[in-house]
Amino acid sequence: MSTVRINELRVSGRLLRLHQELADSSGPQPVSLYRRLAAERVNIAFLHLGFLRSPWQITCLVAPEAGPFHDAGLVSAFPHRFQPGLIGAVFCALDQEDSRWHCLATSGSMLALVADFSSRKRIAEAICRYVDLPEGGAKYCPGEDYDDIARSLKIAPETVARYEESRIRTYGIQLKTGLTICSGYFRPAEMGSWGRLMMDMADSRFCFVYASAAVTAEKGIWMDLVLDLKKQKTGVPEASMQMPEAPALARLETRKNAEMLSFHGPHFGDRYGIADKALRCLARSGVPVWMAGCVGATVSLIVPPDMGARGAEALSEIFYTPLWDR
Repeated sequence: MSTVRINELRVSGRLLRLHQELADSSGPQPVSLYRRLAAERVNIAFLHLGFLRSPWQITCLVAPEAGPFHDAGLVSAFPHRFQPGLIGAVFCALDQEDSRWHCLATSGSMLALVADFSSRKRIAEAICRYVDLPEGGAKYCPGEDYDDIARSLKIAPETVARYEESRIRTYGIQLKTGLTICSGYFRPAEMGSWGRLMMDMADSRFCFVYASAAVTAEKGIWMDLVLDLKKQKTGVPEASMQMPEAPALARLETRKNAEMLSFHGPHFGDRYGIADKALRCLARSGVPVWMAGCVGATVSLIVPPDMGARGAEALSEIFYTPLWDR
């Protein structure tokens, strides 16, 4: 297997995992999880949204003070350099460790994995065995054992911004077109094989612009890679045909000409309502969302063909870059 190099691996403190599944139908839907959290002024530290298949899935991580839900944590690795090798290393580690995890998503530089709180350190240690990490590159969240009083006294105005803006500052909205979504479905027993295959692609020209994966209610795993094939000499890598589990290949799907909107800004992981405003903005403009991720300070939105420009125009009514106004 090729060497996967990263600079840092982080493990978060305690968070709460909220999960919602919605029927893919035109009938009335319950209030979306991200909308409820926005109404209750709860910050979302991480969001994974998958609307490509039914049931639709929404997973959010929020601060532990939000309520008595499922304890969870994040394992974050960066930079991924848009290479599949890091995803492969994570899959190999999960296969070896056999720890409970729920979903993963990427930003422009980071891969974040949602796992049970009790499993996150073991998963991080397992990932270290599959990556080239500089000494001191593994960091565990300080203060994760703070008691409630100590937590309440910790004030960090530079990282927590509990306020709303009529127009939200960003560093610009990017639009990528002509993308191909490659989706694979596999069982946990096949994870190691998929992981080794993706690690073997670490030195190839094969790269993604967004990646996500989620465990289904039936304990299967869907992986979605959004590829910019215009930058590559080939399509979906021929190496995928070398998978030893032939039945898994039958579950490989592609969607062409998808588009991606992405933007990032200060404190997106700390301010409530960012995801709700973006998704509601697109819904009002008739732009469906196939996938979305809020990882760190970055929001990524995957939309159907020919919808990106309309989506960017709609988002610009709410999100703006201050430099443009000068």
